[in-house]
Amino acid sequence: MTEENLKNKIEQLSESELKLLIIKANDFIKKESMRSDSDKQKKIVAYLEVDNPLDMDSLKAYLRNSLPDYMIPSSFLEVEKIPLLPNGKIDKKELLKIKFNNPQDEASQIDIVKPTTEIEEILVKIWEDVLDITPISVKDNFFEIGGDSILSIQIISKARKSGISIAPNQLFEHQTISELAMFVSLKSETNADNETLVTGKVPLLPIQEWFFDTYKTAPEFWNQLFTIKDLPKTSDHNSIKELTKSIIETHDALRSRFYFDGKNWNASVLKPEEIDAFTLVDISSEAPSNYDSKIESTLKHIQENISLEAGSLFKCLYFETGDVSKNSIILLAHHLIIDFVSWQIVLNNYTNAIYESDFITHNSKTDSIKTWGNYLLNLSNSVTISDELEYWKEQISTKNDFLQDLKSHLPILEKDISSISLEIDEETTNSLTDKANNAYNTKVDELILCALIETLGNWTNSNTISFAMERHGRETNTTDMDLSNTVGWFTAFFPKTFKFEPNSDIESKIMATKEQLRNTPNGGLGYGVLRYLTPKLESAKYPEIIFNFLGKQNTEEYNIEFASTNTRHPLSERYHLLEINALIKNGNLSIDWSYGNNIFDSKTIASLIDDFNESLKGIVKHCLNIEAIKYTPSDFPDVDLNQDDLDSLLDNIDF
Repeated sequence: MTEENLKNKIEQLSESELKLLIIKANDFIKKESMRSDSDKQKKIVAYLEVDNPLDMDSLKAYLRNSLPDYMIPSSFLEVEKIPLLPNGKIDKKELLKIKFNNPQDEASQIDIVKPTTEIEEILVKIWEDVLDITPISVKDNFFEIGGDSILSIQIISKARKSGISIAPNQLFEHQTISELAMFVSLKSETNADNETLVTGKVPLLPIQEWFFDTYKTAPEFWNQLFTIKDLPKTSDHNSIKELTKSIIETHDALRSRFYFDGKNWNASVLKPEEIDAFTLVDISSEAPSNYDSKIESTLKHIQENISLEAGSLFKCLYFETGDVSKNSIILLAHHLIIDFVSWQIVLNNYTNAIYESDFITHNSKTDSIKTWGNYLLNLSNSVTISDELEYWKEQISTKNDFLQDLKSHLPILEKDISSISLEIDEETTNSLTDKANNAYNTKVDELILCALIETLGNWTNSNTISFAMERHGRETNTTDMDLSNTVGWFTAFFPKTFKFEPNSDIESKIMATKEQLRNTPNGGLGYGVLRYLTPKLESAKYPEIIFNFLGKQNTEEYNIEFASTNTRHPLSERYHLLEINALIKNGNLSIDWSYGNNIFDSKTIASLIDDFNESLKGIVKHCLNIEAIKYTPSDFPDVDLNQDDLDSLLDNIDF
């Protein structure tokens, strides 16, 4: 591919109209103070040599057809002459000496770009709330300031409640507020319910099919739970009971039941009055020292008596302590009806009502699990999903060679699972969620995954590592589907193989991880559809190691705790050797490594964790020391470029 062809593919700019120079942020642009003196954000500035004044709004709109959003300049300066070196290249040092004509213009370039419309004002408040960053500029890129795919769902949900409908893919296509605001509108009144109350039979989702295919010993005992402690006195058991009733009526999945017909498992949704979701547990007569044991025995009794066929798989347990201490509630749900994103929705419902007297009623109901299930069934018969078949066959063709410390075999039983957690310090976490991603235009999970691939590759002496990956599973190409406030188990669970070239340096490994992860079609949704809704991948098996990045969670404000122990039956099966879950909780990245203690010695896992920690910190340090952004083909999804062609263009072309 010639340089001229590359120019035409990416720029598509008429040189007769203007001569445009884009100075990439990390090369040489002035550092502008954004949130504090210690937190600097780099911007992109365009210097224009033109004969006549330009309409800047029209120019920006024109550039959006040629450049990704994060390369649209935040500032445009018209100059009489672009300074050149003797060899004809741009003299960057002299260019930076050019001053703003108006001191007020210069100040405006340094300050945060504030919202100018009502939509922008609403979106700024939502971003600041979800990302916990103040202030945010309308020019800030969502993924560069700590956003991720899970947080994007919260953005969409909060925007919808404010009267702004954002399609699932729009935040990925338009990653700044100023850009996004051009493609959405503000409605004076929110729409009525997307759907009425759902009852009756609903399709099993692929992840639910996987569950029943895997867990046969005690499928009814596989739960998750959260505790909300120190309830205010205004939240008595009657108010929480009414709140729970409203929540299960709003979220259809919480009323699910599952039954076996002799051949297959099936799902249906019960009516609200058929659900027994609230339980009052009076422990006021117990000594405070006995609270924990009483709570533990209550949870054990309830979990041992759960029936998939009867339903009532969501429970709100209200623990009444009297005047001795503050009351608390435990929310318990079978994993078949809920995932991590859904927990955020349910927890927000409770905390908004308890602490802010603002429960979101049926007006916030979005597309149901039944609609989503039917969508996937239709997708299973489409050409789109059939075209992914060869891709997924490649992903399952590689088998990891893990050396076991002890002689055992799969499945591992839940009673033989141990866990070790690694907590990354706040400084490294902050760098990981912000500045470190500027170097290669990456996302947080891509850098974590790169460190993990490097660690496991060194352990197995292999350049190729295969994972069973988990994603939130709510991605869709249709703009009509809205799952932002829908509760259920949507997880996309799929195999993914990563390969590093021999003797790769850190830069090559980061770029390879980023590109290989981003080439996963439809966020991995298609694998489950092909595997469980068609016969095309019927015999496929998952790799022996699971990786899941759960995004960010802030629970300090309302004293919320997640419990992961004693929520599965001791004889529950497990067909993977190692499970790694990453979560940024209250400002710190936590990595949980669970493993079969009849497979690996704890020293082996501890050594892996140490190596991973060293690798991750090395990657972050490397990224912080990179001055020039290194772009990769996935940064230009609409252009057919390989890395060599892209490097040639960016190294040699004068914009």
